[in-house]
Amino acid sequence: MIRFSYDNIEADNLILEFKCKECHSLTKTELLCVPELDFDTFKNVSNSYKHKCQCGACYTIEIINGLYDSYGLIHRVFGKEEDIFVHEVPDFPYNKETILVDTIESYSKIESIVDGIDDMCNDNKNYAYCLLFSNLITILDSFIKIYTEPIILNNDDLIEKFSIVFGMPKGKIEEKIKKIRNYYKQKSFQSVTNQYKLFKDVFNVDIEIDDRIGYYVAIRDVIIHRNAIDTAGYIYRIKKSQLLQALDLIKNYIRHIFRALNDFEINLIVERMINRE
Repeated sequence: MIRFSYDNIEADNLILEFKCKECHSLTKTELLCVPELDFDTFKNVSNSYKHKCQCGACYTIEIINGLYDSYGLIHRVFGKEEDIFVHEVPDFPYNKETILVDTIESYSKIESIVDGIDDMCNDNKNYAYCLLFSNLITILDSFIKIYTEPIILNNDDLIEKFSIVFGMPKGKIEEKIKKIRNYYKQKSFQSVTNQYKLFKDVFNVDIEIDDRIGYYVAIRDVIIHRNAIDTAGYIYRIKKSQLLQALDLIKNYIRHIFRALNDFEINLIVERMINRE
């Protein structure tokens, strides 16, 4: 068996991913509830679960919670703790309701990390700045995805608009919802074109997209897909001042998106109330 650890402060539930010993593919559990601590006896408490891989192989999983030790066991699996991906899910999971705060925290982390890069040599500095620069765009894409997907999927008109704007085949509402979910999983809203289509053509909200966003996305693509090496033969060198300038612009852009879509949601609620009357 494999033993793994988890943070019982953060986690109210766990989702585990590990390699099936039968089919050798990655298998993923459902939500596994973490047992509540017993503050009366201070003894360890445990929950036991059965997990079935898509190939049919069955596994017993134990989750133990104690005041001084929180861990889990997966029986019939051998290896190291590093072979298991442990996802800690709080009672109020990270989603649309938390994404603005999560995004602000992520950008705050980048600001704090930047201050610690000054002591590095120039090559290491540039490498770190490039990684942080690409992460700016990733966070923007994540914010747009996590915030907008539930708004669309909870409104039939928006489902229809999204399907048309993003070129999805005609079908029943259930089929469209499935295709939209797949689009959000597989595609990106990093490109200015997709952002414009989403905000203007689907939501019909006026969100000004700074020209520099497209430029930053192009730089991010070179960093991620070509290790910062341009086709012209040079390596992108990003200065601290350029990184911080991009950070400020994207932070303001996200504020603008949030306000516009928040107003849009409020208008939807008002329209529903009026229509009911």
